Amino acid sequence: MGRGAHTRSYQFVVEEAGGYPGTGTIGQSVRQMLSGFNCELYMLARTDPHADLHSADELKALLPKIDIVVNCLPGTATGFYSADLIEAMQPGSLYANVGRGSTTDEPALIKALQSGHLGGAVLDVTATEPLPTDNPLWTLPNVLLTQHTGGGQPNEDAGKVTQFLRNLTLFQAGEPIENVVELGRGIERKNYLFFGIGLLMAIMPVFQLFFVYLRSRRRHQSLDLSVYLSTGTVPEQVNDKRRK
Repeated sequence: MGRGAHTRSYQFVVEEAGGYPGTGTIGQSVRQMLSGFNCELYMLARTDPHADLHSADELKALLPKIDIVVNCLPGTATGFYSADLIEAMQPGSLYANVGRGSTTDEPALIKALQSGHLGGAVLDVTATEPLPTDNPLWTLPNVLLTQHTGGGQPNEDAGKVTQFLRNLTLFQAGEPIENVVELGRGIERKNYLFFGIGLLMAIMPVFQLFFVYLRSRRRHQSLDLSVYLSTGTVPEQVNDKRRK
C-alpha cells in the first residue's frame, strides 16, 4: 500500500459472481468506477480465470491489508462472507454490500461495527428486508443504509430499451446476444418468484415500446424513438387518438 505526504493508495477487494464472459456485471462496474482513484483492486470470483482470487481462503489471507471490501455476490452465495472473514479484516476497514444481504453473517458484522473493529459499513441490502425497526443497524453511527436505492439512474428505462434494440439487431444478424439469463444457473428455487417479478419490472419499458410501435404501424405513423429514449414517455403523435 503506497503512502505519501498527502495521498494514500487504497486497496479494495471486489467480490462478484464470475464464471463466464458477461457475468459479474456489478463487480466490473465497481472496478471501472474505482480505477481512476489510485486504488489497488483485487477481484474475487470462483471460476472466472480473470479474477485475482478464487476462494474464501485466498480472500482471508489478503484481508488484513485491505481497506475496503465491496460485496457484489448473488443470493446463491449465502453465508459466504462469514464471521471468520469479518474477523480477518483490517481494523478500521470498511465493508460495502450491494449484492444480497444473505451473503453476509449479519450478526458478526454488527458485532464488528459495534466493537469498532470495522470503521464502517455501507449496506444497500440486509439479511431481512424490510429491515426490522429494532435492528441495531438503524442506530449505528458508522453505518449507511441505502435500502436498495444504491442502483438506478434517470436514464435507466432508456438503457433497457437500448439494450433490447441492440440485442434485437444481434439476433437478426444471427450473432450471440448480450447479457443472456440462464434460469438454471445462479438462482435458488425460492428466489424464482422474486426473479420473475424483477424481470417483469425490468422489461416493462420494452413492452411499452413494442405496443407503441404496433399502434404507430396501425395508424401509418412513423415512430420517433428519440422522444421515448429521452423522456421515457409515449410519443405525442401516437398518444393522440384520431378524431372521427
